[in-house]
Amino acid sequence: MSFARLVLAASTVHELPNLKPVSLPPRHIANPMVQYYIDHYLALYPFISESKIFGSLEALRMGNGDAVDHWTAFLVLAVTLASKSSSQNGSKYNEAVTYLVTALKYAEIVLLPGSIQAVQMVLLLVQYSLVDPYHFEVWYLVGAAARIAIDLGLHQDQPLTVQLEGSKIDIRRRVYYSVYALDRTVSMSYRRSFTFSDDSANVARFRTGTSSVAAGYVLGLREIQSSFFMKLFRSGSVSIPNTWSIICSATDELRRWKEGLPQQLQPEAVKGMLQNETLFTQILFLSPPRAPKRLPDYCQLLMLQYVTEYAVSISSTTGNSEAAEFLGWIDALQALFVADMFFRLLEQHAVLIFADATPDPPNASQAGTVPPLQISNSGQDKLVIALESCQLLDSAVEYLGTKFGYSRPFAEHKTKSVYACSILQKIDSQWNLS
Repeated sequence: MSFARLVLAASTVHELPNLKPVSLPPRHIANPMVQYYIDHYLALYPFISESKIFGSLEALRMGNGDAVDHWTAFLVLAVTLASKSSSQNGSKYNEAVTYLVTALKYAEIVLLPGSIQAVQMVLLLVQYSLVDPYHFEVWYLVGAAARIAIDLGLHQDQPLTVQLEGSKIDIRRRVYYSVYALDRTVSMSYRRSFTFSDDSANVARFRTGTSSVAAGYVLGLREIQSSFFMKLFRSGSVSIPNTWSIICSATDELRRWKEGLPQQLQPEAVKGMLQNETLFTQILFLSPPRAPKRLPDYCQLLMLQYVTEYAVSISSTTGNSEAAEFLGWIDALQALFVADMFFRLLEQHAVLIFADATPDPPNASQAGTVPPLQISNSGQDKLVIALESCQLLDSAVEYLGTKFGYSRPFAEHKTKSVYACSILQKIDSQWNLS
Protein backbone atom coordinates (compact mmCIF):
# COMPACT_ATOMS: atom_id res chain seq x y z
CA MET A 1 0.00 0.00 0.00
CA SER A 2 1.35 3.43 -0.94
CA PHE A 3 1.94 6.12 1.68
CA ALA A 4 -0.91 8.19 0.24
CA ARG A 5 -3.37 5.32 0.49
CA LEU A 6 -2.19 4.50 4.00
CA VAL A 7 -2.69 8.08 5.20
CA LEU A 8 -6.12 8.40 3.58
CA ALA A 9 -7.27 4.97 4.77
CA ALA A 10 -6.23 5.69 8.36
CA SER A 11 -7.80 9.14 8.48
CA THR A 12 -11.03 8.62 6.53
CA VAL A 13 -14.13 8.62 8.72
CA HIS A 14 -16.81 8.39 6.02
CA GLU A 15 -16.28 7.59 2.36
CA LEU A 16 -16.41 10.51 -0.03
CA PRO A 17 -19.13 10.66 -2.67
CA ASN A 18 -18.23 9.62 -6.20
CA LEU A 19 -18.01 13.07 -7.79
CA LYS A 20 -16.39 14.21 -10.99
CA PRO A 21 -13.44 16.63 -10.74
CA VAL A 22 -14.29 20.26 -11.44
CA SER A 23 -12.47 23.26 -12.84
CA LEU A 24 -11.42 26.36 -10.97
CA PRO A 25 -14.14 28.95 -10.42
CA PRO A 26 -13.72 32.31 -12.20
CA ARG A 27 -11.01 34.61 -10.90
CA HIS A 28 -13.50 37.05 -9.30
CA ILE A 29 -14.88 34.16 -7.22
CA ALA A 30 -11.68 32.25 -6.47
CA ASN A 31 -9.43 35.14 -5.44
CA PRO A 32 -11.59 36.36 -2.50
CA MET A 33 -11.84 32.75 -1.29
CA VAL A 34 -8.06 32.42 -1.38
CA GLN A 35 -7.67 35.72 0.45
CA TYR A 36 -10.02 34.47 3.19
CA TYR A 37 -7.82 31.41 3.60
CA ILE A 38 -4.69 33.57 3.79
CA ASP A 39 -6.20 35.94 6.35
CA HIS A 40 -7.68 33.27 8.61
CA TYR A 41 -5.62 30.10 8.19
CA LEU A 42 -2.27 30.92 6.67
CA ALA A 43 -1.98 33.84 9.09
CA LEU A 44 -1.89 31.35 11.97
CA TYR A 45 0.06 28.53 10.34
CA PRO A 46 2.35 30.03 7.66
CA PHE A 47 3.73 26.76 6.26
CA ILE A 48 3.33 27.79 2.63
CA SER A 49 3.82 31.15 0.93
CA GLU A 50 1.07 33.37 -0.45
CA SER A 51 2.96 33.57 -3.73
CA LYS A 52 2.92 29.75 -4.01
CA ILE A 53 -0.86 29.66 -3.55
CA PHE A 54 -1.56 32.38 -6.10
CA GLY A 55 1.08 30.85 -8.37
CA SER A 56 -0.78 27.54 -8.31
CA LEU A 57 -4.02 29.28 -9.22
CA GLU A 58 -2.36 31.10 -12.10
CA ALA A 59 -0.67 27.93 -13.36
CA LEU A 60 -4.03 26.16 -13.50
CA ARG A 61 -5.60 29.07 -15.33
CA MET A 62 -2.78 29.00 -17.86
CA GLY A 63 -3.26 25.26 -18.36
CA ASN A 64 0.20 24.20 -17.19
CA GLY A 65 -0.43 23.41 -13.52
CA ASP A 66 1.05 20.23 -12.05
CA ALA A 67 -0.28 17.90 -9.33
CA VAL A 68 0.97 20.13 -6.51
CA ASP A 69 -0.78 23.12 -8.07
CA HIS A 70 -4.07 21.21 -8.26
CA TRP A 71 -3.74 19.93 -4.70
CA THR A 72 -2.85 23.35 -3.30
CA ALA A 73 -5.45 25.42 -5.16
CA PHE A 74 -8.41 23.09 -4.68
CA LEU A 75 -7.71 22.34 -1.02
CA VAL A 76 -7.39 26.06 -0.23
CA LEU A 77 -10.78 26.62 -1.86
CA ALA A 78 -12.23 23.59 -0.06
CA VAL A 79 -11.01 24.81 3.34
CA THR A 80 -12.57 28.22 2.78
CA LEU A 81 -15.95 26.91 1.67
CA ALA A 82 -16.19 24.25 4.39
CA SER A 83 -15.23 26.91 6.95
CA LYS A 84 -17.95 29.26 5.71
CA SER A 85 -20.57 26.51 5.73
CA SER A 86 -22.94 26.47 8.70
CA SER A 87 -24.42 23.06 7.89
CA GLN A 88 -23.51 19.84 6.13
CA ASN A 89 -26.66 20.22 4.09
CA GLY A 90 -25.64 23.59 2.67
CA SER A 91 -24.44 24.40 -0.85
CA LYS A 92 -21.08 25.72 0.41
CA TYR A 93 -20.29 22.44 2.14
CA ASN A 94 -21.27 20.40 -0.91
CA GLU A 95 -19.09 22.59 -3.11
CA ALA A 96 -16.20 22.20 -0.65
CA VAL A 97 -16.48 18.41 -0.90
CA THR A 98 -16.40 18.68 -4.70
CA TYR A 99 -13.16 20.67 -4.52
CA LEU A 100 -11.77 18.15 -2.04
CA VAL A 101 -12.53 15.24 -4.36
CA THR A 102 -10.84 17.13 -7.20
CA ALA A 103 -7.69 17.62 -5.10
CA LEU A 104 -7.59 14.00 -3.93
CA LYS A 105 -7.20 12.79 -7.52
CA TYR A 106 -3.56 13.85 -7.14
CA ALA A 107 -2.93 12.28 -3.71
CA GLU A 108 -0.66 9.49 -5.02
CA ILE A 109 1.62 12.08 -6.61
CA VAL A 110 1.81 14.74 -3.87
CA LEU A 111 1.68 12.60 -0.71
CA LEU A 112 5.18 11.17 -1.02
CA PRO A 113 7.25 11.29 2.20
CA GLY A 114 10.79 12.58 1.99
CA SER A 115 10.39 16.27 1.29
CA ILE A 116 9.21 19.47 2.98
CA GLN A 117 6.66 19.76 0.22
CA ALA A 118 5.07 16.50 1.42
CA VAL A 119 4.60 18.01 4.90
CA GLN A 120 3.00 21.09 3.36
CA MET A 121 0.59 18.96 1.33
CA VAL A 122 -0.46 16.95 4.39
CA LEU A 123 -0.92 20.15 6.41
CA LEU A 124 -3.39 21.42 3.81
CA LEU A 125 -5.39 18.24 4.35
CA VAL A 126 -5.05 18.70 8.13
CA GLN A 127 -6.64 22.13 7.82
CA TYR A 128 -9.45 20.71 5.73
CA SER A 129 -10.12 17.99 8.30
CA LEU A 130 -10.53 20.71 10.94
CA VAL A 131 -13.59 22.01 9.09
CA ASP A 132 -14.91 18.67 7.80
CA PRO A 133 -14.58 16.07 10.58
CA TYR A 134 -17.33 14.03 8.92
CA HIS A 135 -14.89 12.85 6.26
CA PHE A 136 -11.46 13.03 7.93
CA GLU A 137 -10.05 12.50 11.42
CA VAL A 138 -7.56 15.28 12.12
CA TRP A 139 -5.74 13.27 14.81
CA TYR A 140 -4.29 10.82 12.26
CA LEU A 141 -3.46 13.49 9.70
CA VAL A 142 -1.55 15.77 12.06
CA GLY A 143 0.31 12.70 13.31
CA ALA A 144 1.31 11.86 9.73
CA ALA A 145 2.54 15.42 9.13
CA ALA A 146 4.55 15.33 12.37
CA ARG A 147 6.19 12.01 11.55
CA ILE A 148 7.28 13.17 8.09
CA ALA A 149 8.65 16.38 9.63
CA ILE A 150 10.61 14.45 12.27
CA ASP A 151 11.97 12.01 9.67
CA LEU A 152 13.20 15.01 7.68
CA GLY A 153 14.87 16.47 10.77
CA LEU A 154 12.76 19.62 10.75
CA HIS A 155 12.68 19.51 14.56
CA GLN A 156 16.38 20.42 14.59
CA ASP A 157 17.98 23.47 13.01
CA GLN A 158 20.70 22.59 10.55
CA PRO A 159 24.28 22.82 11.94
CA LEU A 160 26.34 25.85 10.92
CA THR A 161 28.44 23.61 8.69
CA VAL A 162 25.40 23.10 6.42
CA GLN A 163 25.00 26.11 4.17
CA LEU A 164 21.37 26.94 3.38
CA GLU A 165 19.80 30.04 1.89
CA GLY A 166 17.97 32.22 4.38
CA SER A 167 14.64 31.59 2.63
CA LYS A 168 15.10 27.80 2.88
CA ILE A 169 15.94 28.04 6.57
CA ASP A 170 12.85 30.18 7.14
CA ILE A 171 10.47 27.81 5.35
CA ARG A 172 11.90 24.85 7.31
CA ARG A 173 11.12 26.69 10.53
CA ARG A 174 7.66 27.78 9.37
CA VAL A 175 6.73 24.25 8.40
CA TYR A 176 8.09 22.80 11.65
CA TYR A 177 6.31 25.32 13.89
CA SER A 178 3.05 24.89 11.98
CA VAL A 179 3.27 21.15 12.62
CA TYR A 180 4.17 21.82 16.27
CA ALA A 181 1.29 24.26 16.83
CA LEU A 182 -1.31 22.02 15.19
CA ASP A 183 -0.04 18.91 16.98
CA ARG A 184 -0.32 20.69 20.34
CA THR A 185 -3.84 22.04 19.91
CA VAL A 186 -5.18 18.78 18.45
CA SER A 187 -3.53 16.62 21.14
CA MET A 188 -4.77 18.76 24.03
CA SER A 189 -8.29 18.91 22.62
CA TYR A 190 -8.35 15.10 22.54
CA ARG A 191 -6.34 14.90 25.81
CA ARG A 192 -3.80 12.65 24.12
CA SER A 193 -0.02 12.57 24.05
CA PHE A 194 1.93 14.85 21.76
CA THR A 195 3.58 13.26 18.73
CA PHE A 196 6.98 14.53 19.89
CA SER A 197 8.27 16.29 23.01
CA ASP A 198 9.53 19.83 23.41
CA ASP A 199 12.86 18.48 24.65
CA SER A 200 13.47 16.64 21.38
CA ALA A 201 13.33 19.84 19.31
CA ASN A 202 15.77 22.68 18.82
CA VAL A 203 14.49 25.15 16.26
CA ALA A 204 14.78 28.95 16.32
CA ARG A 205 11.68 31.01 15.66
CA PHE A 206 10.88 31.94 12.07
CA ARG A 207 10.88 35.56 10.93
CA THR A 208 7.53 37.23 11.60
CA GLY A 209 6.44 39.84 9.10
CA THR A 210 3.19 41.75 8.83
CA SER A 211 1.31 38.71 7.55
CA SER A 212 2.52 36.38 10.30
CA VAL A 213 2.08 38.48 13.45
CA ALA A 214 -0.84 36.33 14.60
CA ALA A 215 1.22 33.17 14.02
CA GLY A 216 3.81 34.42 16.50
CA TYR A 217 1.18 34.87 19.21
CA VAL A 218 -0.37 31.47 18.46
CA LEU A 219 3.06 29.89 18.79
CA GLY A 220 3.60 31.63 22.13
CA LEU A 221 0.33 30.20 23.41
CA ARG A 222 1.19 26.71 22.13
CA GLU A 223 4.55 26.77 23.93
CA ILE A 224 2.87 27.62 27.25
CA GLN A 225 0.19 24.98 26.69
CA SER A 226 2.76 22.36 25.72
CA SER A 227 5.01 22.94 28.71
CA PHE A 228 2.29 22.72 31.35
CA PHE A 229 0.24 20.02 29.64
CA MET A 230 3.31 17.79 29.77
CA LYS A 231 3.74 18.52 33.47
CA LEU A 232 0.11 18.04 34.46
CA PHE A 233 -1.10 15.33 32.10
CA ARG A 234 1.84 13.38 30.72
CA SER A 235 4.23 12.90 33.61
CA GLY A 236 3.91 9.11 33.78
CA SER A 237 1.79 7.16 36.23
CA VAL A 238 3.21 8.82 39.35
CA SER A 239 1.00 11.42 41.00
CA ILE A 240 2.13 15.03 40.87
CA PRO A 241 2.88 16.38 44.37
CA ASN A 242 2.95 20.09 43.48
CA THR A 243 -0.13 20.21 41.25
CA TRP A 244 -1.55 23.43 42.67
CA SER A 245 1.77 25.24 42.25
CA ILE A 246 1.98 24.15 38.60
CA ILE A 247 -1.60 25.28 37.97
CA CYS A 248 -0.88 28.70 39.46
CA SER A 249 2.26 29.09 37.36
CA ALA A 250 0.40 28.06 34.20
CA THR A 251 -2.46 30.46 34.87
CA ASP A 252 0.01 33.27 35.53
CA GLU A 253 1.85 32.65 32.26
CA LEU A 254 -1.43 32.51 30.34
CA ARG A 255 -2.48 35.81 31.90
CA ARG A 256 0.77 37.50 30.91
CA TRP A 257 0.55 36.11 27.39
CA LYS A 258 -3.04 37.36 27.04
CA GLU A 259 -2.11 40.81 28.32
CA GLY A 260 0.55 40.98 25.59
CA LEU A 261 -1.93 40.52 22.76
CA PRO A 262 -2.25 43.68 20.65
CA GLN A 263 -5.70 45.25 20.64
CA GLN A 264 -5.56 45.63 16.86
CA LEU A 265 -4.81 41.95 16.15
CA GLN A 266 -6.65 41.02 12.97
CA PRO A 267 -8.84 39.46 11.83
CA GLU A 268 -11.28 39.83 14.71
CA ALA A 269 -12.20 36.14 14.50
CA VAL A 270 -8.62 35.23 15.46
CA LYS A 271 -8.87 37.25 18.66
CA GLY A 272 -12.06 35.42 19.57
CA MET A 273 -10.44 32.06 18.88
CA LEU A 274 -7.48 32.89 21.11
CA GLN A 275 -9.79 34.07 23.90
CA ASN A 276 -11.81 30.84 23.73
CA GLU A 277 -8.74 28.65 23.68
CA THR A 278 -7.07 30.45 26.58
CA LEU A 279 -10.13 29.86 28.76
CA PHE A 280 -10.33 26.23 27.61
CA THR A 281 -6.68 25.80 28.61
CA GLN A 282 -7.29 27.27 32.07
CA ILE A 283 -10.19 24.86 32.58
CA LEU A 284 -8.16 21.93 31.27
CA PHE A 285 -5.30 22.66 33.66
CA LEU A 286 -7.72 22.69 36.59
CA SER A 287 -8.62 19.06 35.89
CA PRO A 288 -5.34 17.10 35.89
CA PRO A 289 -5.82 13.31 36.08
CA ARG A 290 -3.09 12.54 38.63
CA ALA A 291 -3.37 15.11 41.38
CA PRO A 292 -2.28 13.45 44.67
CA LYS A 293 -5.55 14.31 46.35
CA ARG A 294 -8.54 16.52 45.74
CA LEU A 295 -7.44 19.98 44.69
CA PRO A 296 -8.25 22.89 47.06
CA ASP A 297 -11.90 23.98 47.24
CA TYR A 298 -10.72 27.29 45.84
CA CYS A 299 -10.12 25.45 42.52
CA GLN A 300 -13.80 24.60 42.17
CA LEU A 301 -14.71 28.28 42.34
CA LEU A 302 -12.02 29.06 39.79
CA MET A 303 -13.48 26.37 37.56
CA LEU A 304 -16.92 27.98 37.83
CA GLN A 305 -15.41 31.39 37.03
CA TYR A 306 -13.55 30.19 33.92
CA VAL A 307 -16.51 28.12 32.69
CA THR A 308 -18.87 31.09 32.92
CA GLU A 309 -16.33 33.28 31.10
CA TYR A 310 -15.89 30.62 28.43
CA ALA A 311 -19.67 30.25 28.01
CA VAL A 312 -20.00 33.97 27.34
CA SER A 313 -17.02 33.98 24.99
CA ILE A 314 -17.98 30.95 22.87
CA SER A 315 -21.59 32.11 22.73
CA SER A 316 -20.41 35.49 21.49
CA THR A 317 -18.43 33.70 18.78
CA THR A 318 -21.27 31.47 17.60
CA GLY A 319 -23.62 34.46 17.66
CA ASN A 320 -21.38 36.45 15.30
CA SER A 321 -21.74 35.16 11.74
CA GLU A 322 -18.25 36.25 10.68
CA ALA A 323 -16.52 34.82 13.75
CA ALA A 324 -18.62 31.63 13.67
CA GLU A 325 -17.29 30.82 10.18
CA PHE A 326 -13.84 30.41 11.69
CA LEU A 327 -14.92 27.80 14.24
CA GLY A 328 -13.49 24.34 13.58
CA TRP A 329 -13.75 20.83 14.95
CA ILE A 330 -11.17 21.64 17.63
CA ASP A 331 -13.49 24.37 18.93
CA ALA A 332 -16.30 21.81 19.09
CA LEU A 333 -14.15 19.35 21.05
CA GLN A 334 -13.12 22.10 23.45
CA ALA A 335 -16.69 23.29 23.95
CA LEU A 336 -17.86 19.74 24.70
CA PHE A 337 -15.01 19.30 27.20
CA VAL A 338 -15.80 22.57 29.00
CA ALA A 339 -19.46 21.60 29.19
CA ASP A 340 -18.50 18.20 30.63
CA MET A 341 -16.32 19.85 33.29
CA PHE A 342 -19.19 22.20 34.14
CA PHE A 343 -21.66 19.33 34.52
CA ARG A 344 -19.20 17.40 36.69
CA LEU A 345 -18.66 20.49 38.84
CA LEU A 346 -22.41 20.84 39.41
CA GLU A 347 -22.83 17.17 40.22
CA GLN A 348 -19.89 16.88 42.63
CA HIS A 349 -19.51 20.35 44.19
CA ALA A 350 -22.89 22.11 44.04
CA VAL A 351 -23.02 22.67 47.82
CA LEU A 352 -19.55 24.22 47.80
CA ILE A 353 -19.85 26.51 44.77
CA PHE A 354 -23.30 27.86 45.66
CA ALA A 355 -22.47 28.63 49.27
CA ASP A 356 -22.40 32.29 50.30
CA ALA A 357 -18.83 31.94 51.56
CA THR A 358 -15.70 31.83 49.41
CA PRO A 359 -12.90 29.40 50.34
CA ASP A 360 -9.57 30.94 51.24
CA PRO A 361 -6.91 30.49 48.57
CA PRO A 362 -3.96 28.22 49.38
CA ASN A 363 -0.83 29.90 50.66
CA ALA A 364 0.50 32.09 47.87
CA SER A 365 4.07 31.82 49.13
CA GLN A 366 3.95 28.08 48.44
CA ALA A 367 1.95 28.15 45.24
CA GLY A 368 3.20 31.20 43.40
CA THR A 369 0.72 33.79 42.16
CA VAL A 370 -2.76 32.56 43.06
CA PRO A 371 -5.35 33.27 40.33
CA PRO A 372 -7.88 35.79 41.69
CA LEU A 373 -11.55 34.98 42.11
CA GLN A 374 -13.73 37.58 40.42
CA ILE A 375 -17.19 36.13 40.96
CA SER A 376 -19.81 37.10 43.49
CA ASN A 377 -19.79 35.66 47.00
CA SER A 378 -23.58 35.36 46.86
CA GLY A 379 -24.77 31.81 46.30
CA GLN A 380 -27.89 33.02 44.50
CA ASP A 381 -25.84 35.24 42.19
CA LYS A 382 -23.64 32.27 41.32
CA LEU A 383 -26.73 30.15 40.67
CA VAL A 384 -28.06 32.74 38.23
CA ILE A 385 -24.68 32.82 36.45
CA ALA A 386 -24.60 29.01 36.31
CA LEU A 387 -28.09 28.83 34.80
CA GLU A 388 -27.12 31.40 32.18
CA SER A 389 -23.91 29.52 31.43
CA CYS A 390 -25.82 26.29 30.96
CA GLN A 391 -28.05 27.97 28.40
CA LEU A 392 -25.14 29.66 26.61
CA LEU A 393 -23.17 26.41 26.38
CA ASP A 394 -26.24 24.59 25.07
CA SER A 395 -26.70 27.22 22.39
CA ALA A 396 -23.04 27.11 21.34
CA VAL A 397 -22.89 23.31 21.26
CA GLU A 398 -26.12 23.18 19.27
CA TYR A 399 -24.60 25.52 16.68
CA LEU A 400 -21.43 23.44 16.47
CA GLY A 401 -23.45 20.25 16.21
CA THR A 402 -25.38 21.66 13.28
CA LYS A 403 -22.22 22.90 11.60
CA PHE A 404 -20.37 19.59 11.85
CA GLY A 405 -23.26 17.13 11.90
CA TYR A 406 -24.99 15.75 14.95
CA SER A 407 -23.02 12.79 16.19
CA ARG A 408 -22.82 10.89 19.46
CA PRO A 409 -20.83 13.53 21.43
CA PHE A 410 -23.48 16.16 20.78
CA ALA A 411 -26.31 13.79 21.67
CA GLU A 412 -24.52 12.87 24.90
CA HIS A 413 -24.10 16.56 25.70
CA LYS A 414 -27.84 17.11 25.43
CA THR A 415 -28.56 14.31 27.91
CA LYS A 416 -25.99 15.62 30.39
CA SER A 417 -27.24 19.18 29.99
CA VAL A 418 -30.81 18.23 30.85
CA TYR A 419 -29.56 16.54 34.03
CA ALA A 420 -27.34 19.52 34.95
CA CYS A 421 -30.18 21.97 34.46
CA SER A 422 -32.39 19.83 36.68
CA ILE A 423 -29.77 20.14 39.47
CA LEU A 424 -29.73 23.92 39.12
CA GLN A 425 -33.52 24.19 39.01
CA LYS A 426 -33.82 21.99 42.10
CA ILE A 427 -31.43 24.24 44.03
CA ASP A 428 -33.33 27.30 42.81
CA SER A 429 -36.65 25.82 43.95
CA GLN A 430 -35.27 24.97 47.40
CA TRP A 431 -34.05 28.56 47.86
CA ASN A 432 -37.38 29.99 46.74
CA LEU A 433 -39.17 27.83 49.32
CA SER A 434 -36.84 28.76 52.17
